Amino acid sequence: MDKNEVQQANPSTGASNLFRLWTEIIFHPKEALKREKSNASFKKVLLNLFIAGLLWGLSTAVLARLFMQAIGGFLIDAYPGFLLLFAIIIGTISFVVEALIFSGIVFLIARAFKGRGNFITQTYLISIIAIPLSIVSVSIELIFWPLSLQSGGLNSLSVISFIPFWTINLIILVYGLYLLISALKETHK
Repeated sequence: MDKNEVQQANPSTGASNLFRLWTEIIFHPKEALKREKSNASFKKVLLNLFIAGLLWGLSTAVLARLFMQAIGGFLIDAYPGFLLLFAIIIGTISFVVEALIFSGIVFLIARAFKGRGNFITQTYLISIIAIPLSIVSVSIELIFWPLSLQSGGLNSLSVISFIPFWTINLIILVYGLYLLISALKETHK
């Protein structure tokens, strides 16, 4: 049995397999999406969206704390744990809900253009794209936000430091659109 047959026999479960899947989505998206299409389930959709949402919730909490410290926000000092926990929970829940709504809208558009796939498969393929893109985006945010706020708050120097941040995020956005189109093509053949 070659490597692809072993991977097809063992659906993506376990941390090492998930990491391998996320890496393959970034570097070999068409092959990974084609292989993963048959592994779609609503349980996996929710798990993937929860992981991606948790990443965004955590980054929102950290960035909110940094921003509030930079502008002298009193709420961070008064209720630090509550606000961070609130940002994590709300960020996670809103990501999952927004992703499901987004996938529903995209599904309706695909159906209007004679797409033949199903919602669960489409949403699963989108969800496995969301995690590696979230990891990259969150990492970029956590690097550039603190750098921009080190100069004593929001000023012209901190705005200039966002130029690399915007450039990198634009590249991520374009690649994310390519991955989304690849997922839709694989779903709605």
